[in-house]
Amino acid sequence: MKQGLAERRLQSTALPVEIGFLADHGHPPEILHRAAILASLAGVTADEALLKQGLIGETEFYRALAAELGLPYFAQPNLSRAARYPHSILSGLAPLPGTQAGFVAAPRGAALIRLLTIRQARALAITTPKGLRQAVFRAKARMIAIKAASDLRETSPDLATDLSYGQIALLFVALTALVFYGLLLPVQTFGLLGASLSPLFLGMIALRIAASVLSGSVQPGSGLPRVSDADLPVYTIIAALYREKRVAARLIQALSQVDYPAAKLDIKLVLEADDRKRWMLSMPLRSPAMWRSSLRHKARHAPSRGRSTWPCLSHGAAIPSSTMRRIYPIRDSCVSPLPGSRSFRGMSPACRLA
Repeated sequence: MKQGLAERRLQSTALPVEIGFLADHGHPPEILHRAAILASLAGVTADEALLKQGLIGETEFYRALAAELGLPYFAQPNLSRAARYPHSILSGLAPLPGTQAGFVAAPRGAALIRLLTIRQARALAITTPKGLRQAVFRAKARMIAIKAASDLRETSPDLATDLSYGQIALLFVALTALVFYGLLLPVQTFGLLGASLSPLFLGMIALRIAASVLSGSVQPGSGLPRVSDADLPVYTIIAALYREKRVAARLIQALSQVDYPAAKLDIKLVLEADDRKRWMLSMPLRSPAMWRSSLRHKARHAPSRGRSTWPCLSHGAAIPSSTMRRIYPIRDSCVSPLPGSRSFRGMSPACRLA
């Protein structure tokens, strides 16, 4: 066997081992060759290029893999309580219920190559990455909800927005003084309050006038140096939406225009659990598999704590698939075409990391 090539069939000997088996399961060799070329240009494994470019669906790919290895395929596996979050998702492997039930796997990249090369998988079943993610979410729903709601406050309290006891005490003292003097000296108190807030309102008005008068472009003013696809990192964009039906279509259109190789782009749309709207199912997607949380499911439904997007952002960021992440909390009035990834390509890693 040549390095990196599959030799089981004559027709698949010119293809990388991670996709060569598909030629024996009815998939056109032309598509597989195209995926191999794209993978070589982007510096990723061929299965990543094949799926992220949408050349073959996840279900078709992993059904063919199960048939190739002679293993059972589970569309919606049920997991053991021993499954771990997010470790089972990141490793692509989770235990099945029962003492001798084995594991269910959604192998990718190096793990897929190793599995196809060794071909000695025992007590193993195959599922899709989406199926494995959903199974872990079902098995660990309560723990995920607690982690999404409070993990940031416990691990990085300096980044959390919860009020401290000192801040609550200060707020109580200020409100008490305002009420006391408002009842005792109402004219003087409200006059002083209005005078102190005037600079704030004046600044807000000046900012809005300047924003309406000054022109600006979302594109960089000067050309930035292009970086080859193979040298680019895997880049994750996490967009949090909460009842944002009016802007979701524009957001997805803008994200679909990002100039970045699909094999290295991971877009996550995160929703709160009480915002599980069917309108997401009608959103058009380009290269659907690069929308990791959006493949046919169209959104990752995150546990909620209050009416905000921050718990679901914590949930989306808990499954890192890249070294570079950028988070976009979406508001009705602030959706505009995102800068093309020429700005992503040209920025230093320190600037790219959000």
